[in-house]
Amino acid sequence: MFLALWPPPDARSVIEALPRNEVAGVRFMSPETWHLTLHFLGEVNEEAATGAFDQMAKHLLEGASPAKGSATRLIAGPETATFGSHVLYVPVRGCEALASWLASQPWPSGKGGSPGRRFRGHITIARSSSVDLRKMAGQRVSSSWQAGEITLVRSVPLTGGARSAAGREPGSAGGASYEVVRHAKLQGM
Repeated sequence: MFLALWPPPDARSVIEALPRNEVAGVRFMSPETWHLTLHFLGEVNEEAATGAFDQMAKHLLEGASPAKGSATRLIAGPETATFGSHVLYVPVRGCEALASWLASQPWPSGKGGSPGRRFRGHITIARSSSVDLRKMAGQRVSSSWQAGEITLVRSVPLTGGARSAAGREPGSAGGASYEVVRHAKLQGM
């Protein structure tokens, strides 16, 4: 499970307009799966995670987070980049304080969680285990939007079933589909 912000349609359109070099071995993520992970919980008890999320949402309503005004104005760009050579992404800034505040909240611990991991705001747009994606980096991209809500998301591994032409289920990220479990409005939105 993880906490995420989702880009609105106009921001997705800007990212979607980036050239896609269809190369064997490169998996482009579906636009409906593009999200900004604020905090990764890992494999946790869902009831405990929703309870912690509801508590966090209460704090948001009370104005106890940095999620006000410009702290939730997100800026994507200025150009695509990579993590190593196998993940292509769009950098996103403007939510560092919010991500730090969320990481400080009492979340259930789980397998694969990210305590202490340095936050790097981004939207993953492509992955590959065999192609060096650094040659696809450097594409100019610019978009900004006001974040309206945080979501608690369940990642569901795909097993068999219908596949799209790209080899994945519609609405999936290639190896998992995402299901929003809870929403919390950001203060002042």
